[in-house]
Amino acid sequence: MLRAFAAFASASLLALTTAQPAYAQALEPADKTALFLSQLAEEDLSALIRFTLPSAFGQVQTACRAHLPSDSYMYQNAPILAQRFQSAAQGSAAGAVRVLTPLAAAGELDADMAGLFSRMPPEVVAPFISELISARLAPEITPETCTPINRTLELLDPLPAENMADLVSYLVIMLARDEIEKAPNTDG
Repeated sequence: MLRAFAAFASASLLALTTAQPAYAQALEPADKTALFLSQLAEEDLSALIRFTLPSAFGQVQTACRAHLPSDSYMYQNAPILAQRFQSAAQGSAAGAVRVLTPLAAAGELDADMAGLFSRMPPEVVAPFISELISARLAPEITPETCTPINRTLELLDPLPAENMADLVSYLVIMLARDEIEKAPNTDG
């Protein structure tokens, strides 16, 4: 359930190669993603989650429309959730932009492009980040993830969207760190 919801945050964060310790070269792609996530600042990942919640929620709604009943929590509360996510996204673009540098270091984003974007106002870069996340998120939303996402949204409903983002950020980073600790040691 958390994994499906955490796709909001981690769908665009792919494997690391060059900017990590030498042992990262021998890790499986999932372990490299975990390493990358484990090294992000929690507040930056939370800002990225808050920033992407409106577009991610829109994508989830579109992808799950045929797989959830019309009386599901997500559809019964769509306008309220969309407004809450939009409000939470306000002011989070700068934190989301800070994730561009680690993305470039990971080889996921061209370093020159990341440098250019880091010198631009966050509001100018915001549409690029939204598109990047949307492109990575789309394949992650499958019919099997719709019900768990719906249930997760329902369970987290009492929390403000900012707290949802903080909770998911914390859990994603803790799970990533746990995964790295369990990865085979290749130091010889």
